[in-house]
Amino acid sequence: MGTNQERLEANKAFVLAWLREHIGGDFQTALAMLHEDLEFWVLPSTASSGSHDKASFIALVEKTKEKALGPFTMEIYDVLAEGDLVNVTAKGHCPLKSGRVFETDYSFLFTMKDGKIARIKEYIDTAHYNDVLFAPVAA
Repeated sequence: MGTNQERLEANKAFVLAWLREHIGGDFQTALAMLHEDLEFWVLPSTASSGSHDKASFIALVEKTKEKALGPFTMEIYDVLAEGDLVNVTAKGHCPLKSGRVFETDYSFLFTMKDGKIARIKEYIDTAHYNDVLFAPVAA
């Protein structure tokens, strides 16, 4: 695949392309970029926490999309790569049907395998996640 630096740049470009498709592009294209043995892990203490396979990841995404009113956007801050790992820090923003706004900082750690994303570790503000997405809305 060329030099080590070329492989790192290709991995970073692949992850950024996946984020674009996952967030605002074609979700089926995003799914095709994921390894069949995907492991999606979310920081403990949320309703979505723990390890999920590809099917469970899809179900989590669909459940979250049901709560969205407007488009989800993400501002990327940093992208770093080493070996088969790519780290992305970002801020996400999405208005919700509840009238709340989901806006949180992320740190993602992606692991590449066979030219696809095989593992995603998602670090978020768990208190905000629980409060905005799952706490009852006052009448």
